[in-house]
Amino acid sequence: MAFLDDVGRAVSNTVDTVSKKTGELVEVQKIRSQISTLEKNIEKNYLHLGKMTYAKFQESGELTEEERAVCEEISSNTETIAQYEDQIASIKGMKRCPNCKAPSPQDTAYCPKCGTKLDD
Repeated sequence: MAFLDDVGRAVSNTVDTVSKKTGELVEVQKIRSQISTLEKNIEKNYLHLGKMTYAKFQESGELTEEERAVCEEISSNTETIAQYEDQIASIKGMKRCPNCKAPSPQDTAYCPKCGTKLDD
């Protein structure tokens, strides 16, 4: 009977682990989807900004309010992507290097990619 109890606990622990990992994968995929949407928006804004800038170049004008708004949106989306990537690293038990953005284990003192000292 003890053997069956041990097997039952082992199966239960395995199911819990698999369930947790599945939840993590779903959460990571949702965040990656948000990142992809923001990256597409950034590309669209870069194209729009390029067209506006070229038209300004042709006219020799100053930076317009519309150009400034597009630049601010690109900056905002870029910051949000960085936050999402930090969330993914955290879900995976990792942290990201502030210099090169490479992920590394939480207990790593220096970035394995660029050697930057990592905050605790």
